[in-house]
Formats: sequence, structure tokens, C-alpha cells
Amino acid sequence: MRDTSFLIQAPIAHRGLHNRNGGIPENSMLAFETAMESHYIIELDVHLLKDGNVVVFHDDYLKRMLEYRRQSKARLHVG
Repeated sequence: MRDTSFLIQAPIAHRGLHNRNGGIPENSMLAFETAMESHYIIELDVHLLKDGNVVVFHDDYLKRMLEYRRQSKARLHVG
């Protein structure tokens, strides 16, 4: 059987070490850098688009993130 003990030896940053209130978006370079600086294992989702581009994105659809962006704009009063 494969050794998976590393999974309990260090915390895992799912989508990076993100923090909405702290201004660190999930799956961002800042979230990944913060995770590395904090010695977290990083878990991320990679999707291959029809046009051949690769994106790092957790969901199958954009709705949740677009809702978050709308809420952020409303809180920040950004036009």
C-alpha cells in the first residue's frame, strides 16, 4: 500500500491559503505563496479548456465566483 502519511503531517491548503476577508482570492498566486510561506501542502484543481488553455479553478461553473465578485463590489462600492 502507498504511504500517505504526509497527508497528516502538514496542513493542506485547498485552493491555496486563501482568505476572502483578508483579500487573498482562492487559487491566486498570492494564496499559493501564502501557503508555501506557511509550510502548507497545496491542493488545486486544473482544468483543460476546449481551446487548449489550462486554468486553475475549483468549480465546474463560474457562478459561485461571480456571485462573490458581485458581493465584493457592493461592499467596496466599486463601479
